[in-house]
Amino acid sequence: MSAAPTIRDRFGYLPVDATLILESVGEHAMFAIITRAGGQRVSIPPRTRFPSDHPIVQAVGEELAEVVRAQFASKHQLHVNVPVLRAARAKCRDAVMASMRAKGARVSVIAREFGVTERTVYAALRRHRERDGTAAGAVQEAS
Repeated sequence: MSAAPTIRDRFGYLPVDATLILESVGEHAMFAIITRAGGQRVSIPPRTRFPSDHPIVQAVGEELAEVVRAQFASKHQLHVNVPVLRAARAKCRDAVMASMRAKGARVSVIAREFGVTERTVYAALRRHRERDGTAAGAVQEAS
């Protein structure tokens, strides 16, 4: 029986700020924040709530934004350097594509859903199989 994958196994290297976001609000919210504000230095109000037009509020809503604010304020951090995490986002996208394919979605449907070519979907499925080292993505890829 193998141990559960660590954060590093799942995402590769994560900067400290991304790790704090992941630990406080979870994977989905972390990627929503990165998608909305990746590459930016975002201010954290130390004692007050975020304004409604703040990028973190726009990404995850007021409730989760407050959790993020509390996490960083408790460490006396006034800014978050939101990383871009291209490799981690691509890895997650590949996993979602593989999951859709395993559930029977056609490659053409997956390509349309993600706004990419079918060739890109086949490459993502191959990368996912190679990363996993399993036959999980070995569903016939013929459309």
